[in-house]
Amino acid sequence: MILCHGMLSHKGSAKHVSIAEAAAGLGLLAVRFDFAGRGDSGGALADLTISGQVMDLSCVVSRVKDMGAGRLSLVGASLGGTVSVLYAGRQGGVECVAAMAAVSRPAGLFVDLLGAGQVDRWKRTGVLDTGEGPLGWGFAEDARQQDVLGAASMLRCPALFVHGSLDSTVPWQSSCDLASAAGSLARVQIVEGADHRFSEPVHLSALRTLIVDFLSRHSGVERAGGK
Repeated sequence: MILCHGMLSHKGSAKHVSIAEAAAGLGLLAVRFDFAGRGDSGGALADLTISGQVMDLSCVVSRVKDMGAGRLSLVGASLGGTVSVLYAGRQGGVECVAAMAAVSRPAGLFVDLLGAGQVDRWKRTGVLDTGEGPLGWGFAEDARQQDVLGAASMLRCPALFVHGSLDSTVPWQSSCDLASAAGSLARVQIVEGADHRFSEPVHLSALRTLIVDFLSRHSGVERAGGK
């Protein structure tokens, strides 16, 4: 199982560590990694693009396959969920996808969050201050090219879309749209009261249970002891 973190997160976040440990309890090898420009990876946040992150994930998939991995599952949060959907829809070859607070329309989301005026300043200056460093305008240009709902419609594996009802960053309707596009193999689960990061322990516990139950059904291992 490969974990894909959110845009300004990293592989060591409490949420990803918790899910990885739970996956290990199933007998799944859980792989956490940092996208380029985040955590321990080289590169700069200013150069981040969704296309680049899909390429990063492709490299991780190739690496774990070279190491002998067989069946692969993807679990992604926020933009990492978007990247997981894009990869699985376009490339296939995964057993299942679980996406938490995934972004269905990345270009539109930034307009909604920032407002037209700040987006215009981002375009003029070429950089957006994220609080974690500058994000280049190339991210916005690349985001316009991403048909995430189209990729969701090409999924040929079970998909779970989990979202917090009080997510003020990515509206919960985003997961509903993704599940609708993915069709009969997908389902959506709204966690009441949860924010974008599932930061409250009770919400993280609910999220972890949903992910573990989903993986136990669709990743090719059994919950008790693995196989």
